[in-house]
Amino acid sequence: QRATIPALVALANKKWISGEECATLTRHYHALRRLEHRIQMVADAHQHQLPRQADEMAALAQLCGHANSDSFIAAIDEVTQAVVANSASVAIRLGLDEEEAKAAAASPKLSMGLLLDADEDSDAFQQELRGLGFEDVASIVPRCRRWLGGEVAATQSARGREILTRILPDLLQHFSKAESPDKAFHAFGRLVESLHFGVQLFSLLESNPALAKVMAAILVASPRLTADLSAHPQLVDELLYDEFWGEFGKDGDGLVAELTAAMPDASHYEECLDVLRRIIRRWRFRVSVHLVTARIDCGTAAAQLTAIADAAIRCMLPIAHARVAARHGHIAKSAMLVVALGRLGTGELTPASDLDLVFIHQAPADAESDGDKPLAPAPYFTRISQQLINALTAATSEGSAYEVDMRLRPSGKSGPVTVALAGFMQYQQESAWVWEHMALIRARVITGLNHHGLAAAYEAGLATVLRRKRDPEKVLAAVRKMRERIASHKPPKSGRDVRLIAGGLIDFDFFAQSMQLLHPTPKGAGSNRFGRAIDAVADFTARGMLDDKSGASLMEAAKVLTDIDQLMRLTMLDPHSQADSALLPQPLAAAFGIATIAELDALIAKHTATITRITASVLAAAGGGKASG
Repeated sequence: QRATIPALVALANKKWISGEECATLTRHYHALRRLEHRIQMVADAHQHQLPRQADEMAALAQLCGHANSDSFIAAIDEVTQAVVANSASVAIRLGLDEEEAKAAAASPKLSMGLLLDADEDSDAFQQELRGLGFEDVASIVPRCRRWLGGEVAATQSARGREILTRILPDLLQHFSKAESPDKAFHAFGRLVESLHFGVQLFSLLESNPALAKVMAAILVASPRLTADLSAHPQLVDELLYDEFWGEFGKDGDGLVAELTAAMPDASHYEECLDVLRRIIRRWRFRVSVHLVTARIDCGTAAAQLTAIADAAIRCMLPIAHARVAARHGHIAKSAMLVVALGRLGTGELTPASDLDLVFIHQAPADAESDGDKPLAPAPYFTRISQQLINALTAATSEGSAYEVDMRLRPSGKSGPVTVALAGFMQYQQESAWVWEHMALIRARVITGLNHHGLAAAYEAGLATVLRRKRDPEKVLAAVRKMRERIASHKPPKSGRDVRLIAGGLIDFDFFAQSMQLLHPTPKGAGSNRFGRAIDAVADFTARGMLDDKSGASLMEAAKVLTDIDQLMRLTMLDPHSQADSALLPQPLAAAFGIATIAELDALIAKHTATITRITASVLAAAGGGKASG
């Protein structure tokens, strides 16, 4: 309801306010409107500010029927305080508790007239900001003036400027309560200045005052989330719903069911892609917000992000299949697997991770599809795979869902998109490099087409490959060579590059994978491999290959580095260029009980040293005494 008085009546009818409150607010709305009109009559301009000069205030007081300025100001205060008192119950019902509502009502309001005043010699507004705790007022004030002057895209419309003018005092109040008010303001500034249109975001913040407090926390905590909100301001709307803040409780089947139910008919393919991107974006945003606000830990976030990616693949594979089948038909007695490798395979995705995929099929040797344009199995399943990759990666009006990396397939990026199971296993048995077998340790079947029998055959073949006897010296030499190639072609950007530095996560992963190749799990143990390196170390400890203290130290070091990696990706734009004295983002600082970059560096160095020391000792023993480096 756009009109204020009918909206008040509707609120009273729905029992959000009482009839008495409705009458009071209506009366005072008319009083404030009359005051606004008389200010504009005197100024002969479209403005809403009371005069700053005493003689001008006295003249306006007389125009409004008051003998002097004091009685006039007292009357205005009586009206505005009544409006606050009669709207507090709504604020409480919208999420503020009673104490917060009272505190909000009692907070002094910033004088927007001072900000809008073009007199550059006046520092009154800067003084008010300093009183609230801001320090960088010399840049905050001109930045606000640029916004309100329509100098950025978000405020080029009159409506955008009007709404921002109304809400900016309350936003600054909220930002002043952040751990770093200046950081909160400038994070919001980056968001405002990246928007093409500001009305949608400003209207949401005006309609939901408590949202600004949450926004301030998120914007300061995560530049990645700020970028997401800049590109998709409608995500702010998600923050309003209780469901958003509740546990992300759906399992994989539940996520697939929700995605599938939201899909239009498969014939509307482009719309399917847009729906996928909108829902996936909302889910990933929710997980990231939960992580930076400490509602979940890093391990839970990784598992949830993996479940979302799995659901996207499981939902879109039937659609990809249907598009190919519509033209080429089906192949009888055939099957297909979608296999995850890398972080997707181990369930350790971050918000920035791409998807490592391999596609495997099986069909009778002389098979052919039964459609109008028949295809042999290899091109048939290749087209399905390409359709699925396109569904995940194609840029639509809603952006892309994921990046897909297929460099880990047999023969690398030059190899076929899909490979028959027999050819895949022959390659692994006869031609694959050691590092390719290491990568397969992280393999996990996500989904497929008629795939349960094929998945069982694939797992059996993989177990045979991974459990075969190997020469320790040759394996460790191959691992060293691979690690040297990585160090040469992709050196760490700094000591905070926790994946690439010596003793970092790549070294930890390589240790877990090479040890599994040299000491595979016994047959009948329930699993032929452990994709997550931490799980592998737990297995090594249980089998006596590591003593309890070394195993516990390795797992602690890996968990800390993994959590640092996850949080840095979410909360820091460029962790590698930070000065030692720079303060950490709040989520990182809170997670580890440290405050500065220097303390973070010390924490990383401590745990990488632990990984280097223990893994070097164990691998030296595994290689017959020759250190692995």
